Amino acid sequence: MFVATGTGIAPFVSMGLSGCNGFTLLHGIRNPDERYYADVFERTAGIYVPCISGPGSPVPGAFPGRVTGYVAEDLPAGEYDFYLCGRTEMIRDVTRIVDRRFPASRVFIELFF
Repeated sequence: MFVATGTGIAPFVSMGLSGCNGFTLLHGIRNPDERYYADVFERTAGIYVPCISGPGSPVPGAFPGRVTGYVAEDLPAGEYDFYLCGRTEMIRDVTRIVDRRFPASRVFIELFF
């Protein structure tokens, strides 16, 4: 389970281009035009969900809100390895949700700012 915000998507681009595939990717962005490398993830991810938090019309295939909302509300129960990359606040909030909803899961992090 890859979770990124903004340019925190960079490490996951490398993974997708190097042959990693079938993963689930949640990418937190404000606007649809920030779907960086969507073409890579549409080919390599098993599930690619842009989470769009800014105002505007709904985008097909996107989650209307933050990645934290998706993890808290829409992610099916299970045991995951979470790889988080991006803002400190997102990493803190997703880690708290994982501790509560997915206690058998592991979390790996890389802070961007």
